[in-house]
Amino acid sequence: MRRPWGPRRGVGRRLACRGVGPEKLEIKIATWDQIDQAAQPGTIFATNSSSYPSRLMAENVHDKSRLCNMHFYMPPDINAVDLMSDGQTDRGLLDTLLAVLPEFGVYPFEARKDHRLHLQPHLGRHQA
Repeated sequence: MRRPWGPRRGVGRRLACRGVGPEKLEIKIATWDQIDQAAQPGTIFATNSSSYPSRLMAENVHDKSRLCNMHFYMPPDINAVDLMSDGQTDRGLLDTLLAVLPEFGVYPFEARKDHRLHLQPHLGRHQA
């Protein structure tokens, strides 16, 4: 299947990034189900959850290749984000985010293993 994202084709596409609180898995599954039903084809899905990998929320997402973890750093003046596949995320989708996000002043780091550890909490320990 040809994916609608890519460095050129991804321009003009939609990104649905959702941070849902509280950190309850059943709420996240239901929320992604609603987003999946409402979203246009080609929309990239990203979760900001640091408690659960996106694969656990994807129960009702029909096209799991368009879902990834996208964990934004805090405080907000740190313009960086951790990207991570859910194990089924399309490689082209991640490559598109890695290429396009810096155009918006957000600098991505790709985590290559499925885990809940993000770089950001450790960076804060070294700040004055």
